Amino acid sequence: MKALIISDESEVSEKLKNFFKAYGIDIISYKWLLKALDNIEEIQPDIILLSASEYPRHWKTLVQFVKSGIGGDEVKVYLYEPNPLSKEDEEKAKSLGVTGYFTSLDSQYLKSVFSFLEDISKNQIIEDYQEEEEDELPTVSAILSNFGYVLITNPIHKDFVSGKVTSFNNNRIEATLDFDLIDVSNNDIIDCVSYFNEEECYSFSAEIFILNPENKTVILTIKEKYEE
Repeated sequence: MKALIISDESEVSEKLKNFFKAYGIDIISYKWLLKALDNIEEIQPDIILLSASEYPRHWKTLVQFVKSGIGGDEVKVYLYEPNPLSKEDEEKAKSLGVTGYFTSLDSQYLKSVFSFLEDISKNQIIEDYQEEEEDELPTVSAILSNFGYVLITNPIHKDFVSGKVTSFNNNRIEATLDFDLIDVSNNDIIDCVSYFNEEECYSFSAEIFILNPENKTVILTIKEKYEE
């Protein structure tokens, strides 16, 4: 999935970049709306994030252009406006087919507006994981992991909890953890994870993804290995 950000304000652009990158979205950013308009057919974005207050006249032109079909089919267009849109602009946005608008760059607020990204991210992780399972021959580490365990720090309470490893492919570990996942969210970073079995032991930081909350199965994507 590809997102196009149009804003001349670095703070707006950077916060949106960081938020969408966390979901694995490819980002293209433009400071000038007209330049983005010239290249939109080539970019073919899935989502457009446009700072409406910076371009009070031209955002309507861009939306009309996109909704005409040039630049891709079913492109989602979101307007960023720190102050609520005027009634006139809100009606205009609705008539032009704007998907929605948001008034804050707070990450929790953005999560509520772009809640569909959770499902996209989840499906992509599962697809990648299944491809690795199907396409790659098991390594020595993968075989040994049948008897392996992980010891991690709970990201909220910082206490140690253990888990049994059920599979291990490249930089992804699937494990069943011995603690309630209610305090954990997808994409949380676990600062310290230790993996061990009868043959080896090492530590790393990892990004957690909840594969099955009922049986507490997670995928731990290794981010940075620590020196032994």
